[in-house]
Amino acid sequence: MTVLVALSKLAGVDVLTDPPRTLIFLSFVAFVGAAIGGLLANQLATYQEVQVEDLQRIAASEEFWAGPRILGARRAAEVQVDVLVAARLANALKADLVYVAMNVEVIAIGLLAAGIGWAVLRAGS
Repeated sequence: MTVLVALSKLAGVDVLTDPPRTLIFLSFVAFVGAAIGGLLANQLATYQEVQVEDLQRIAASEEFWAGPRILGARRAAEVQVDVLVAARLANALKADLVYVAMNVEVIAIGLLAAGIGWAVLRAGS
């Protein structure tokens, strides 16, 4: 922006007319959107987990230990699968947020470059 103001003074022309000003403003909006997306992606996620109270109840109850071992192993595996599926879904959401934020940032850079380029070309003519 400092360069654009200096170009305006040197050229004696207001280079920040509507098209460049609009592009630069839109780039600002896109940068803010990308920053918000990045912050949301880095926000701590809550992951599904086994509750301590449930494990304590199971560990203290004889009925859960009197059955066949294979049944207990299967139940433990089912719980682990549920936790894994939930973690992967949460991670996929974070990955999507990063992907969107990066693409919006690329758009912001393009808009800023277009706005500055337009202003520089206007100052040169």
